[in-house]
Amino acid sequence: MSLTADDVSELTALIYAAALDPAKWNHLLDRVAQKADGVRTQLFGQDFESGLHLGIIYSGYDPAGMESFGAYYHAFNDWAKGFIKFDAGIPLSAEQMCARDELEKGEFYNDWVRKQDDIVAGGGMMIYKDESRMFAFGGNIRRRDETREGEWMELVALLGPHFRQAFEISRKLSGMSIEALANAEAGARQTAVLLIDGNGLVLYANPAAEALSARGSPIAIGTNRAAKAADPALAQTLERARVALAENLPLPPVQFRFGSGDRAFDCHIAVVNPADIADLRISLLTDLGAPCLLLTLSPPAPGGDALDALCRRHGLTIAECAVLRQFAAGIRPDIIAESRATSLTTVRNQIKSIMAKTETHRQSDLLRLVMAARERT
Repeated sequence: MSLTADDVSELTALIYAAALDPAKWNHLLDRVAQKADGVRTQLFGQDFESGLHLGIIYSGYDPAGMESFGAYYHAFNDWAKGFIKFDAGIPLSAEQMCARDELEKGEFYNDWVRKQDDIVAGGGMMIYKDESRMFAFGGNIRRRDETREGEWMELVALLGPHFRQAFEISRKLSGMSIEALANAEAGARQTAVLLIDGNGLVLYANPAAEALSARGSPIAIGTNRAAKAADPALAQTLERARVALAENLPLPPVQFRFGSGDRAFDCHIAVVNPADIADLRISLLTDLGAPCLLLTLSPPAPGGDALDALCRRHGLTIAECAVLRQFAAGIRPDIIAESRATSLTTVRNQIKSIMAKTETHRQSDLLRLVMAARERT
């Protein structure tokens, strides 16, 4: 492996190009593999608390082998288990991640590594790490070629810092793209934005969402990145949406208001496909083929909305309007009662009062009235 200054310049330029256009990550890894005389290269992510595989981009590996890695063997990756003990930015050889004699005792080596041409050598650098997740750049070398490991590690040390910088750029641009979509869905009133997968894990949270999580209300992000709603109405609605997503069921856009006073929130939930979001640079954070839930939480707009206007027109009380919002979002009366710290009987009586004031005779008529009011805005 003999790299010229022009080679290094080309690779670093490609790294930053990939930060701006995720479609170029594969081309970048191909070029790194070529310049490194065929070292198999990859970028991969792992949630080391939940064991969730966060995706991999690679060059030079057998596609069937990588498919089995993503589906099963990632959970037994002894190198990744060693990787997470170190800070990001440190070049680490395969031996430093896991001693070879220990590696060769495990299922990961015997059932996967050995079958991939015995790629026991190589190494990489963690380019991002937080409380539970890691993303790394690395490469694997066959046992018979392991004398090339030293040169490979020199290249890792050279390119690793650029990968780290590019990844941070990619994450920021990803956040901007998600924010733009969220603002289109819910407006920009100090909106907390979360992207949640079918397992209920938070793939992205903006600063406003992180602040709510730190407060623990109305939603928190658990140590395993699981979304945990403190408000019963939000919890029920979010779980229903998550199940629909996981089971590939249709989910119309959801919007409702919960809470009261300075703890009131307008909530929007919609299904989005990250691959369809314009300019979304999130290729290392989630499987681009898997739809996610876009959840936004924002303070109510000062001027109100269509449902507020409907409530004023029919003389509904503040409490009745709050109940109507949750009822129109499909939240069960018992959950509405729990979220409002009142009795189920009270909520049922409030729904009857709302129907009387709006001159509707069935609950389905009331829901159609709400839908018609929103469609007129």
